[in-house]
Amino acid sequence: MATSNDIMKPAFYAIGASSDINPATPEMLEVAFKRFINMMQKFEVDGMKEVLGTDFTNNPPTSPSDEINNSVGSDLALECVFAMWVAPLFRIEPTATVKGAADSAMQTLRTIAFAPVAPEWPETLPVGAGNNRGPWSRVFFPVPLYTQQQQADEEEINP
Repeated sequence: MATSNDIMKPAFYAIGASSDINPATPEMLEVAFKRFINMMQKFEVDGMKEVLGTDFTNNPPTSPSDEINNSVGSDLALECVFAMWVAPLFRIEPTATVKGAADSAMQTLRTIAFAPVAPEWPETLPVGAGNNRGPWSRVFFPVPLYTQQQQADEEEINP
């Protein structure tokens, strides 16, 4: 979990709008905070509420130091995407590295938000019934370790 400042400041560094010698001004942070809220509201509309944590549409943070309760592992992705969102405000053309990082960051955010559901195969299908998951696994359906009868026999032997 992070605050808005934890995401905005590294984004400024990534695009060159801020540095140790020339830190971001309070005005820059205020304008960027408004842009950050807009970006998060757009993500919320796009269906990424699981990534965001805080309800940015109905109850947005009031200051950059408020916790945003984002999901674990989304900090770097939000930093890269925010760098692309804030670059036009400072009339900065992001480098190819930042653009590539933002593209992969969006894929990461979508992966977090829209995780695929693993199929649950019934136990009654015979092996070779066409439930091949591809080259990753030759397991056709989950096999129980013990049948109910085997488990009952095991309990009779070892009470």
